[in-house]
Amino acid sequence: ELFHPGVWFKNFFAHQLARQLSAVCINLLIDNAPLDSAAIQVPAGNPGSPGLETVAFDRSVAPVPFEARDVQDLETFRSFADRTRKTISHWIKNPLVNQLWPLVIEGQRATGNLGLALARGRHQLEQAAGIKNLDVPLSVLCESESFDWFVSYILCQLPRFRDIHNSSLEAYRQAHRIRSKSHPVPALESDSPWLEAPFWIWSRDNPQRRPLFASQQGNQLELTDRDQLTCSLEVPRDGNAQSIVEQLAAYRGEGICIRPRALTTTLYARLVLGDLF
Repeated sequence: ELFHPGVWFKNFFAHQLARQLSAVCINLLIDNAPLDSAAIQVPAGNPGSPGLETVAFDRSVAPVPFEARDVQDLETFRSFADRTRKTISHWIKNPLVNQLWPLVIEGQRATGNLGLALARGRHQLEQAAGIKNLDVPLSVLCESESFDWFVSYILCQLPRFRDIHNSSLEAYRQAHRIRSKSHPVPALESDSPWLEAPFWIWSRDNPQRRPLFASQQGNQLELTDRDQLTCSLEVPRDGNAQSIVEQLAAYRGEGICIRPRALTTTLYARLVLGDLF
């Protein structure tokens, strides 16, 4: 839950590629993902009796997106490096957490956000190694007019989008002989008059992310998490989506968060953000 070594390798590779192409490398921080466990497993014991031990870096609470989560237990957070170093002492004498964690603690003081603190510490280690990538939280991009246009287009074309999404998904499963209905992703659901959209929705007052469902009746587009959250958008009869973009921005100002799911994030990154994905 800190950062994946394979993903970290990608950042080193992308830096070299960007330098060769005189380009700018942007690493998206997927901070709409929930933190499921505020602990990691580290090698424990000794070579004669090896094992794994779970070391917490914060108190575990109900999963909420990284963008909405600060540290819950400062004592556990600040002592993480010392406890990890002791646990791993028979295997690694000077683990990287010694350099990382003071940067993470400083980042938490500066940002008040656990995810940003972790990303900031990792980013500073990269800078020390000569890596000059940019880190951009996905939540920041989701505050942009560009993302609002992306959301409004999919919502207004949701029946067509859902048909293409599900038929492409079924074709992929058949081609790769995948029987599971949850891999690589579940199909988008339909429960008339509601259609599942490829987004998450939550409010800042209650940051429990849930699938976004939409239903259009005439010029009214209703959005809901099918729990307590509902929004209503007026669709212009002349087809001009500018007012929908403005309405989405207004809801965002009221604390409503709409975030892309995994495939939608990839779609946005490939079609809108990057010249090279």
